[in-house]
Amino acid sequence: MIRKLTEKGIEYIQLHLCTILPGTELFEYVKDNLTFSKFHSDFGDSIRNEKIDKLISKYPEIFPQYFNFETNLRKRLLFLDRFITYYYSLLYKYLPSTYEILMNKYHNDLLELFFDFRRTIPYFATKMFYREKEYFSEISNEKFVLTILEDIVCFINKCCTLEKSSLIKEICKFEMDIFRFTYIKI
Repeated sequence: MIRKLTEKGIEYIQLHLCTILPGTELFEYVKDNLTFSKFHSDFGDSIRNEKIDKLISKYPEIFPQYFNFETNLRKRLLFLDRFITYYYSLLYKYLPSTYEILMNKYHNDLLELFFDFRRTIPYFATKMFYREKEYFSEISNEKFVLTILEDIVCFINKCCTLEKSSLIKEICKFEMDIFRFTYIKI
């Protein structure tokens, strides 16, 4: 579904964990098992700091969207939302040939690509939570996009080590050169 949306021209896809909202049936079901989490699937990618976190953590009944409940599936898919929102969307947009080769390598299995990416570049998701500016609109900032694309290059260099992987590395390098030439002002 995500790949089909991308191929239909939907430029930015946001994926969120199931978010707990006050007064919902889900909230009533999990309210006694909520734990405060620094990592959340926030609708607005809001700015948070220690003072705000302290206030939020005192009132789970008001701010349950900043809390988590553990399930095996939620653990397994931790940071998939960030991967899709930032990495996948930008990979498709700015490195289209690299994207096609990667998807072919993973037999169009986006989850397997995600699992390998998370295993290979473990810091990627926490990076999303500790940016200076926490607004989703930052995605249009060329320098921010460049840091995301550089993580993708790092992933390709680490995970594509076979001799036949030199093609994807060369194509990725070429597309990165185009991105830098087009968007990065020196």
